Amino acid sequence: MKKSATASLPEASAKARRLEQLASLIRAELGKLLTREVELSSGTLVTISQVEVLPDFKEAHVKVSVLPFARGQEVFALLQRVLPGLQHHLAATLTMFQAPKIVLEFDETPERTARLEHLLDSIKPKA
Repeated sequence: MKKSATASLPEASAKARRLEQLASLIRAELGKLLTREVELSSGTLVTISQVEVLPDFKEAHVKVSVLPFARGQEVFALLQRVLPGLQHHLAATLTMFQAPKIVLEFDETPERTARLEHLLDSIKPKA
């Protein structure tokens, strides 16, 4: 017997809610781990700007941004090197059979926004 379309809506909504909850938990726990486990030079700030868990729960794509922008690639390379340890700590923290694999992505959105603002400021008419 076929499932009706209305029966799958609550299931889809529950799954979406679980994905959002897991993304939020990963974001919070990774933030704590970054603060506690990763030594950054003074004046460097790493933020987790977005976490997206895939529908099969096997991967979580984590976007990180770095300030100052000039240190972005260097800090991102450091994060890639320490990722296995972060993944291990995260798996121990999450109460799941198998924690999603973390895939780091460098978020250049803040840098692009700053460049656009600078360009817009440079073309503003002077009063």
